[in-house]
Amino acid sequence: GRAGGLYCFTIDGDLVWNQDLGQFAGPWGTAASPLLVDSLVIQNCDADENAHLVALDKSTGREVWRTTRDDHRGWSSPILVEMAGQRQVVLNGHTGVRAYVPETGEELWFCKSFNGRGSPTVTPAGELLHVVNGLAGDTYAIRPGGRGDVTNTHMAWHTPRKSGRDLPSPIVVDGHVL
Repeated sequence: GRAGGLYCFTIDGDLVWNQDLGQFAGPWGTAASPLLVDSLVIQNCDADENAHLVALDKSTGREVWRTTRDDHRGWSSPILVEMAGQRQVVLNGHTGVRAYVPETGEELWFCKSFNGRGSPTVTPAGELLHVVNGLAGDTYAIRPGGRGDVTNTHMAWHTPRKSGRDLPSPIVVDGHVL
């Protein structure tokens, strides 16, 4: 495993706080970027064991909430989207995409992926979230919202992808997903 941590510095480079994120089971630790939401900094801590999403107070580094995730390594960065007036933290993972309430970490919905390795970051464009996984498998789009498993009700489309690369996230340009 590899150790991970979050650090907060002033603009002048003085350390304000640091939080040990523990050991990450697997060969690479965490490479996900943190997400700032109001007074929170939210970090993906996916790993082969004890995977979780954690929110810390951005002023003190104190843990505010922690939500268990599927045990499997992944390096996707969480994103914040707003749908029908509800903000959602959306995070790709080995088994699919999950959305959480930013203030509490409560899971809102889950959309199953076609193949594992949830390292690419979800890309919002218009009313859809565009998703690809690191292993070969369909690329797909989700209408964010709903509760529980929304795979059958909120997956807008999917199309085969014959090969896979671990890390590239999709981009959307002029209505085309690349």
